[in-house]
Amino acid sequence: MFKRLLSKGIKNISIDSKKSHILLKNTNFSLVIMRPYDLVQLGDLVGSGSEDILIWTGKTIGKSLCKNIQDNKKIRTRKKLFEALLSYLTNLGYGKFDMEYNKGKNVKIEIKNSIVQEIKEMEDAQLIRNLYNGIFIGSLNSSGVEVEEVSQEFDKKDPIVFEYNFIDFEVVD
Repeated sequence: MFKRLLSKGIKNISIDSKKSHILLKNTNFSLVIMRPYDLVQLGDLVGSGSEDILIWTGKTIGKSLCKNIQDNKKIRTRKKLFEALLSYLTNLGYGKFDMEYNKGKNVKIEIKNSIVQEIKEMEDAQLIRNLYNGIFIGSLNSSGVEVEEVSQEFDKKDPIVFEYNFIDFEVVD
């Protein structure tokens, strides 16, 4: 199976044949391949706590990606870190990202062609939105910023917008 992945010319991944792991290229970030609807089904299995689990999963992904970026690149500002993170997420197939970063105040992230678009039911799409929210909160927290999400009406339209205000933020970058 791994040979077929490599033969497809996928440039964003590498294969560790000894461990049988798929990795994000130039990192030690192991990948698990799931369809968006698989996450929805996981949420259905869990039941009432699925929102928290998907946010926690997203936070774990966001923190791990930020750690890998910081370990492999000499990034000095949060803005550059978030730009690199969004580039990684684009390469992983999460959609096309645009960001407005206001130093010391807030960050606004727009996602075009997100994986939410593949989910038919609005309630199920909200579960995938929770994963994105967790990724962003986890990455922001990993960089040393506490955030508060600005309430956004979620209607599954393209683009999906996330906005976070920084809490008790000292401007260091």
